[in-house]
Amino acid sequence: MSRAETYGRLRSGARARLKERSGTFRVAVRVGHCSAALGAEEVAAAFAEDLMVNSRLVVAGCDGACYAAPAVVITSPDGRSV
Repeated sequence: MSRAETYGRLRSGARARLKERSGTFRVAVRVGHCSAALGAEEVAAAFAEDLMVNSRLVVAGCDGACYAAPAVVITSPDGRSV
C-alpha cells in the first residue's frame, strides 16, 4: 500500500469517527499518576456508570496540573468547554 493510500484510509476513518461523534458531549477525565492517587479513576468510573446517552467518556492523560487533580473537562457539541 502506498503512502497516499495509507493517508487516504486514515483520513476517511477519522472523518467517519468525527461524523459519528458530532452532536455529543465529550467528558474527559484526566488520569495521571497524581490524579490517580487522588481518586481520578473512581471519578472516571462514576461518569461511566451515569453517562448521558448523547455523551462519550474519554480517559485522558496528565495535563501537568497536579494541583487541580482530579480534573474533568466537559465539551459541548458546539465546542464550548467547562
